Amino acid sequence: RRRSGWDDDRGGAGGGGLEREVQDFIWQNKLDESAADAIRRATPEAQQYVLSRGTLADARNPSAAALVRLRDFGSRGSGGDRGGSFGSNRRGGGGDREVEDFILDSQLDDRAAEAFRI
Repeated sequence: RRRSGWDDDRGGAGGGGLEREVQDFIWQNKLDESAADAIRRATPEAQQYVLSRGTLADARNPSAAALVRLRDFGSRGSGGDRGGSFGSNRRGGGGDREVEDFILDSQLDDRAAEAFRI
């Protein structure tokens, strides 16, 4: 299985603890490159939010579930992410949460989830 850019013990700039936790989370949950890159680009607050919600081992599509967590964080108005659009392409109204819940409950893959959001 792909390890989404896992780079052994190099740890990145300063070998930061959160950066290492993010890499561990990506590897342990076998996230695809798209989800792994989105989490790496997210703010530390968004990363912490994703990790704080626990493992994605029981999700049919852990990568989609991780992206939904990032989107949830962005929709809270807590800063969103760097370089992505999580939470910035919202249409308002309470239906967004219902859509995201449906996507998670239905365990849609990334492509289907994106198509459903349009």
